[in-house]
Amino acid sequence: MNNWPLRVLLWLALACPLLAQETEVRACYLTHVDSQVLDSRENLAEALSFLKNHGFNTVYVVVWARGLTLYPSRQMQEEIGLEQDPRFSGRDPLAEAVELGHQNHLTVVAWFEYGFAESYAEGHSRLGQLHPDWMCLGEDGKPVRKNGFRWFNGLDPRVQHFMLGLMKEVVAEYAVDGVQGDDRWPAMPSSGGYQQWLLRQYGADQRPAPQDPQWLAWRAQGLTRHLQTARRLLPKGWLISAPSIQGWAYREYLQDWIGWLQNDLVDWVHPQAYRRSLSDYQACLRPLLNQLTPSQLRRVAPAILIQSGSYRVKPSLLVEMVRWNRECGFGGEALFFYEGLRANHNELARALLEGPYKDHVPAPR
Repeated sequence: MNNWPLRVLLWLALACPLLAQETEVRACYLTHVDSQVLDSRENLAEALSFLKNHGFNTVYVVVWARGLTLYPSRQMQEEIGLEQDPRFSGRDPLAEAVELGHQNHLTVVAWFEYGFAESYAEGHSRLGQLHPDWMCLGEDGKPVRKNGFRWFNGLDPRVQHFMLGLMKEVVAEYAVDGVQGDDRWPAMPSSGGYQQWLLRQYGADQRPAPQDPQWLAWRAQGLTRHLQTARRLLPKGWLISAPSIQGWAYREYLQDWIGWLQNDLVDWVHPQAYRRSLSDYQACLRPLLNQLTPSQLRRVAPAILIQSGSYRVKPSLLVEMVRWNRECGFGGEALFFYEGLRANHNELARALLEGPYKDHVPAPR
């Protein structure tokens, strides 16, 4: 029997190992809160080399938080008279991350962490102070504050135009591989949206309750239309969402991300499955296995919380979560955040490298 086709395939697999590999997202968030990784080029260079050498292939670099950009922005200079967060004056952390990340063969994505959120805790951003009419109003007519964040009105065309302007600026001026809107873009608390002009557009005879099904759907559709616009205006690179878990994301933040995924409005989704036991982690993600096709599941890479305050995930639990992701057919994971990998002599990074990240796998393109 002539087995030459089999021999050719075997030769190709040996000669071109990348052809035999599947791709998956192995992402890590780089933040400027509780971390100094973005405070110098040297810190960034060391971090990006570390991630590459420990099996990661993607980084999400924060560029928008607390009403400020971390990179020098012409739009922000025109809008508020301040081109970037003063903490980074004289440097461009995004330009450095793109350069150094690509040198390490990492996919580099601009992470718009705050999205439509205006500020956190009791602070108020300069942007919010200059544009009080942009705020998201609740039933009481006051700006909505949810989970510590004060919000802009994500259905206001001016707010949408502003956010798309920042994203277009980044895509045009930096060689980023995509943008991510986190769980706050496009999003808005379902307790908000009670501006009179918006209620008139909705056309209700009476003021609807926040959880009224039709009122939820109408506002969610408005955010989806905004995402459709972003998809059209940002054709270059990945467009990524990292929403709350399914169901909660829709009821509380008007995010119909299952629909976004099914209609190809986003390339990747990182549902924030921030649970501290394997059973809870599995429970919040398991419904997706019946709702999505195998190809759609490959575009879901759950976000895993590895550190927050005094909490740090155990290495064994992190490895179990990652392995369960593979068993389910998910396309990888995104770990929040970098400093958790370095604690206790890099124990989490070492556990991954000795386990599911032992072999290098490229990011999808």
